[in-house]
Amino acid sequence: MHVQPDIRVRQPAKPGQKGMTLVVVLMILVVLTLLGITGMKMGLSSLNVATNSQVSHLLYQSADAGLFHLERLTGEDMMAAARPGGLLSVMSTEGKEDVFCLTPRAANVTLTTGACSTANAANYMSGRRAVLTQVHVKSKGSTRIIMPGTDVSMDVPSFVITSTAVLPAFGSASNSNINTCLGRTGDDTIKVEVVESADATVETVTECLNSQGAVSATLVDDYMIVYERAAL
Repeated sequence: MHVQPDIRVRQPAKPGQKGMTLVVVLMILVVLTLLGITGMKMGLSSLNVATNSQVSHLLYQSADAGLFHLERLTGEDMMAAARPGGLLSVMSTEGKEDVFCLTPRAANVTLTTGACSTANAANYMSGRRAVLTQVHVKSKGSTRIIMPGTDVSMDVPSFVITSTAVLPAFGSASNSNINTCLGRTGDDTIKVEVVESADATVETVTECLNSQGAVSATLVDDYMIVYERAAL
């Protein structure tokens, strides 16, 4: 008697969830993409912060250079600075304001009479034509002070110095609008009896540049000319 063996071929069990691997891979790709975008945004944010910091330092240093060079050039020859056309030619006229453009690229670092212009390569602080620095000198008349070490009081000439640095390549202001703003007054204060206040009807260089969207910085200092007699 021949017995036929019972041979059964078992089929492998089919998984209960089809396409799960593809879903997992897609989820991993989405996560990696989000991480990449986040890292890119953080990198761009860091770059913007660094750029803004560099621009701020550059503008501050450029504006400060205007004050420094005016002090230096005035200190070298006070009498020449006070003559007509000199850096302190406003000395005898209260409320009068003179404007100068810092031209450090010239043979001698100086303050050139007149407003800066974006079209003039010599007006820029460097050969890269990045920053313009303009200085306004306005006479505040005489200020009465007590001489150091004495009880003697005297009237001395006083000035307000406004130094503005602007970066034409940044911001939304056009070069023509920047040139127009640089033609404005640096200080708009007026004296009503003995009180000084801003004249709301006058637009200053700083106000104009800000309204036009220019990137700039302004430093303001008060100065007094005090003559000291050397001890014999």
